[in-house]
Amino acid sequence: MTTTERLRDRIAAELERTRARTALLTDAVDDDDLVRQHSTLMSPLVWDLAHVGNQEELWLVRDVGGRDPVRHDIDDLYDAFKQPRKDRPALPLLPRPRPARTPVRYGTRCSTCSTASASPSVPSSPTGSRSA
Repeated sequence: MTTTERLRDRIAAELERTRARTALLTDAVDDDDLVRQHSTLMSPLVWDLAHVGNQEELWLVRDVGGRDPVRHDIDDLYDAFKQPRKDRPALPLLPRPRPARTPVRYGTRCSTCSTASASPSVPSSPTGSRSA
């Protein structure tokens, strides 16, 4: 196994471990608490989860893998620079926390796994970062 293949495998394993831990921590949170803004300094948890999924898609699926977006229509919705925290509780996908959490992450996970196996190399840092 080459160094690049080992790196891809390690990245994929870490992403899966992190996703599993996130699901374990958030599955115990009811839908009302997922969409509630508990402090003006914080986003609703469901927005943060979808933001992470969207950033993962931007960096890994599009930038590294050169693939088409899983959900291009939500890029602006989960762009931290375009959506002030105070406005995030009223955004359109928030009333459906479980579905908002699942399809994007599942689609990104499938795309990420196939991207990791098809990409010639993995850069040391993502390009086009828009994370806040």
